[in-house]
Amino acid sequence: MCRAFEETRKEGIAIGLAQGLEQGLLQGREQGLAQGREQGLAQGEEKARKNMINIIRHLMKSQNLTSEAAMDMLGIPTDQQAKYMEELN
Repeated sequence: MCRAFEETRKEGIAIGLAQGLEQGLLQGREQGLAQGREQGLAQGEEKARKNMINIIRHLMKSQNLTSEAAMDMLGIPTDQQAKYMEELN
């Protein structure tokens, strides 16, 4: 009787560990994907911002425009121009 109980207990522990591992891996994978997406978006936004600054500077130099005129030409909304102005000056 003790042997059957011990085998059942060991089997239950093994099943519990396997299920726990599977659930842990799934949660870890989901968290990793979410974190990767967030980092990718942040990096993409940063790169887009730097590219826009370079484009504005190029227009200012090549077309002899003010920063405001260059941003207007690019269609950058007035309420967003201040964030670019900080980096341009």
